[in-house]
Amino acid sequence: MATLGLLTACARSPHDAPIPAALRPPSGLTAAAPLEPTDGSLWTPRRRGSLWADTTARDLYDIVFINVRETSTASHTADTELERESTVRYGIPNLLGLENEWNTISDDDPTDGVDPSNLVNADTQNDFEGEAETNRRGRLDARISAQVVEVFPNGNLRVYGSQVVAVNNENQLLTVEGIARPEDIRADNSVDSFLLAEARIDYTGRGALSDLQRPGWGARVLHWVWPF
Repeated sequence: MATLGLLTACARSPHDAPIPAALRPPSGLTAAAPLEPTDGSLWTPRRRGSLWADTTARDLYDIVFINVRETSTASHTADTELERESTVRYGIPNLLGLENEWNTISDDDPTDGVDPSNLVNADTQNDFEGEAETNRRGRLDARISAQVVEVFPNGNLRVYGSQVVAVNNENQLLTVEGIARPEDIRADNSVDSFLLAEARIDYTGRGALSDLQRPGWGARVLHWVWPF
């Protein structure tokens, strides 16, 4: 009971599980140097207050909507067939008369002496045939809000967004990161995921459902150490 209580006390709720470092947002946020405003009646220091300005994401900390539409299909087939056959025979029927001294085999004892005309006689045959096939399909459709975390000198935007949905002690974590071109962002301030360069999309789950979809730790240990 004491051991059970200790294990229960050390158990961590899936809501308290830390986000892996690889899925955390970038720590540094940098932007290109802002343009110097010019004097004039048409200039406004706040772009969002202008009736004619483009309201799509352009600057650091701006929000952009990412339409995650990823479909992947892969198929690979490999066939291998190997066959090797060889026959080796060596003999010295005549060698300056020395073969007579070697050839002392008698009918009573075949092991007495050496037959120089039949020194080596070997046959070898190897056959191998292998076949493998793998198929993989995946599809992910989602919509997530991301933030501009870096603005490059050429105007490209590095965006990052994460979303956690918790239902019945099950956390679904979606993270999207990539580089978007301003011209690829639509008028509704959205961009498709397949237009992102260096895109990284992670969709993971933690909780009761995820735990039941894999074997217990004992079975995993046995599978790791079992040599057969």
